[in-house]
Amino acid sequence: MLAVLDGGEVILDRTPFYGESGGQAGDWGKIETSSGAMEVEDAKKIGETIVHIGSMLRGKIAKGESAKVEIDESVRRKVMANHTATHLLQAALRKVLGST
Repeated sequence: MLAVLDGGEVILDRTPFYGESGGQAGDWGKIETSSGAMEVEDAKKIGETIVHIGSMLRGKIAKGESAKVEIDESVRRKVMANHTATHLLQAALRKVLGST
């Protein structure tokens, strides 16, 4: 089940997408319904809600439709690796330079 905020923003009642939070970028992927498909180019966490942001590939997604979702695993792995590297760099800098 989903709600459409705008042509490029969709909220699902549950989602496997990671919403941008704590410095880590949100997932990319695809949302497909019987009437349309959307390429998700970002997911943002607003409160407890994940907003899927992207562009329509075909048709229109309507409120109340069932949706099939797919996360781009390749992008997710790259984002996770970069986020982990950021934490490792921050720890190394604190060890060498100290905390402020």
